[in-house]
Amino acid sequence: MSAEPNHRMQPGLGVIEWQSRIVVYQMDGARIAWARFLGEQTIEVDESLRAAIIADRQRSEPT
Repeated sequence: MSAEPNHRMQPGLGVIEWQSRIVVYQMDGARIAWARFLGEQTIEVDESLRAAIIADRQRSEPT
């Protein structure tokens, strides 16, 4: 058995399209734990990406 975490099962995991690329991100409560372009290394979350992630989370939360 593999000891690697199964990221597909983690709460807070999200995917958005940003600047014509796919970004995968992980929320830790209200904090963005990490973000990366699909298939690449972790990227720095600037204000533009942060705003896009927060907007995506707000749209996906139940009202």
